[in-house]
Amino acid sequence: MCNPPVNALAIPIIWALKYKFDEAAKRNDVKAIVLTGKGGRFSGGFDISVMQKVHQTGDITLVPDVSVELVVNSIEDSKKPIVAAVEGLALGGGLELALGCHARVAAPKAQLGLPELTLGIIPGFGNVKTAK
Repeated sequence: MCNPPVNALAIPIIWALKYKFDEAAKRNDVKAIVLTGKGGRFSGGFDISVMQKVHQTGDITLVPDVSVELVVNSIEDSKKPIVAAVEGLALGGGLELALGCHARVAAPKAQLGLPELTLGIIPGFGNVKTAK
């Protein structure tokens, strides 16, 4: 993933991940998929600027019907193993994305967490339950 500075899961990134997973699943030369984040960070989670815009405008339609669940469904449906290689941050939706993969490996200093819990917010993508 590449969405500096923390590889936030913006809507275009989520759609691109789904597209790339589906594309790799169809290719015969791809035997496995490794999901990484650029710049020493896996993902800092959902792009909160979307929620800030909703709060400022009151326009809930700014939040499209898309989530990490869309990507995790592609992962779960894949016949090829998908591994999350976590370096740096894996927070919120980024951690949920990693948990949705078939396997995970993490660098010794990786930081994993669901910071929304400290605010009393349930993880928004609903994929914590999918960890295997």
